[in-house]
Amino acid sequence: MNLNWVPRTVSVKGDVEKTLRLIRLPIPGLKGETWGTRLPVSLKTALETISDRDGTSMNQFLVVAAAEKIAAMQTEEFFSLRRNRADREAFRRILNRQGGEAPSTEDEWEPTVSG
Repeated sequence: MNLNWVPRTVSVKGDVEKTLRLIRLPIPGLKGETWGTRLPVSLKTALETISDRDGTSMNQFLVVAAAEKIAAMQTEEFFSLRRNRADREAFRRILNRQGGEAPSTEDEWEPTVSG
């Protein structure tokens, strides 16, 4: 038997039975520790296909996917907190202020066309 998963048959919404696979995943910060999670067979199959195509193990693929999701959620929270404490009047005063200098010739940017 493959040690990465253990088949489980469970009843889902009454009498429908589906085989779910238990995958052993690492617990961040605890070297060598694992925890189990159940995935529908179709999701596990897709995970196997994509991780093979990506050249990684299923475990590594899931860890990276979780890290990406956590980073996205923490970024959203960071900007939400920053937005809530923004001073919109000060922002408008800065945008509408008079004065300043025109950009110097050193500040100009010549886009290059690659092809």
